[in-house]
Amino acid sequence: MSIAIIIVAIACILIPISRTLNVLLFSMFLSGLTAGILDVGGNTLLVWAHEEKAGPFLNGLHFFFGVGSLIAPLLLAQVLLRTGDIHWLFWTFAIVSIPIAIWLWFLHDPKHASTDERKSSSFPILPVLLVVILFFLYVGLELGFGNWIYTYALTLELGTTITAAYLTSAFWGSFTFGRLVGVWVSTRLRSQTILFIDIIGCAISTIIIMLWKDSNLALWVGTIGLGISMASVFPTFIMLAGERMQITGAITGWFLVGSGAGSMLLPWLIGQIFARTGPKAMTTVLLVDLGILFLVLLLFIARRAEPLPEPAPSVD
Repeated sequence: MSIAIIIVAIACILIPISRTLNVLLFSMFLSGLTAGILDVGGNTLLVWAHEEKAGPFLNGLHFFFGVGSLIAPLLLAQVLLRTGDIHWLFWTFAIVSIPIAIWLWFLHDPKHASTDERKSSSFPILPVLLVVILFFLYVGLELGFGNWIYTYALTLELGTTITAAYLTSAFWGSFTFGRLVGVWVSTRLRSQTILFIDIIGCAISTIIIMLWKDSNLALWVGTIGLGISMASVFPTFIMLAGERMQITGAITGWFLVGSGAGSMLLPWLIGQIFARTGPKAMTTVLLVDLGILFLVLLLFIARRAEPLPEPAPSVD
């Protein structure tokens, strides 16, 4: 984790001073690669550290993902407005990263199943595959809607460029708020109960947009409802998986492979449907995605949970 943060800092130094496309591509590749490592590491360590009580911490982690997504564009705009120079935004991040990397280096590893126990247990192929599919479907749903709602509103003349931008901000703002609420909810409800509520909320919100497709109010209500309902799905999937199998860095990595594939393919599919049949078919794609996601979730829950090894004893 510490090495990954240092590499991200190096990439942040290189990006604004790149003079050729190849250097910029290499810097962005380093940034994306190490961001994926940090994503896997952060989720895995929280599950190791808190086990069945990881829900609030996972929701808190993903809440701050949303906070960063809201703050970063605002910081970028202010830096450009005040200085006209983007360099210091990247360099400041690089400087701040160094003490965090040092702190992580000296942080003790959380207790978890020993290496020998993990090696001796067989890789749970089918449960992992089901969770990978869940992440694929969910992240495709989230980014498919989040990336296309602006174009959807403009194409159907349900808003101007300004109000469509506000609509997109409302989605991500309600999404971030939902993750904050999820920290509290995850301490009081079981993970599968949270997921069923979220899926129902997503379905109702999508149906509102579909039935009143010419209503600006319905679009806003459905968009905010989708943001709140989607918010806690990702961390709750990880929490549910941690309750039913031993989570390792490799398994978390496979989960994020599924989410990465969904983030590429589902928005692309929605774009193809936009071009061929028009924007109104977007809600149909979302409902089909939700239906498949619900069935896969039922299959995963119906399976017998994998035995969880005891944490390794602490060594003085």
